[in-house]
Amino acid sequence: MQTSYNLYLVALSFFIASYASYSMLSVSERLINSETKIKWLLAGSLTLACGIWSMHFIGMLAYEMNMPMTYDFGLTVISGFIALGASAFAMYLLGWNKLTHKRIIMGGIIIGMGVASMHYLGMESMIMPARLSYDPVLFTLSLVVAITAAIAALWIAHFLSSLKHKYYQLFMLVAAAVMGFAIAGMHYIGMAAAVYTPVQNTLIQVDSFDNSILIWTITIVNLLVISS
Repeated sequence: MQTSYNLYLVALSFFIASYASYSMLSVSERLINSETKIKWLLAGSLTLACGIWSMHFIGMLAYEMNMPMTYDFGLTVISGFIALGASAFAMYLLGWNKLTHKRIIMGGIIIGMGVASMHYLGMESMIMPARLSYDPVLFTLSLVVAITAAIAALWIAHFLSSLKHKYYQLFMLVAAAVMGFAIAGMHYIGMAAAVYTPVQNTLIQVDSFDNSILIWTITIVNLLVISS
């Protein structure tokens, strides 16, 4: 089966992941140093979850297959709540715990597995005339990348929260770019791990809908949430 990517949407997914990472780092600094932690916990959780989920969904829409395909609404929504749960746990660790190396590693494992679960549940929401399986090597690599990215995100956010440097904003931008590429990298490794086996004589009803409307709606709504 021939597949390809819309490179404009791939670039957009990387941008959203990096932008959400920058916003999360900014919020985490306020969360760590604020006495009103609940407000910043909610803001940071929503910011990171929207960034991760919208990056994933736009990355899925960027994947072009020569077969009809749609999404199961319920599984797609559940994947969004998993992203929210993983993000809330990350912000909780940053705001209420004195992060040690052990807590960063254990928290990164839990958060990374949450992000990976969101991704693969989103993959399972695809309704198409094909069976979905995974290359075990790339599947395992995607989990390693997800966990490594989560550990790095916790460490970077904790480090930057106490950094007082004239190049602080530059460090923030570089850190956000690294985190964004790591988050998106996990997604595309997971996509590369997917193996599609066509199933004959299976009818899939796909509504005629302009994907560009959906793409720009997701992008604009999530950028507004992340920026707020």
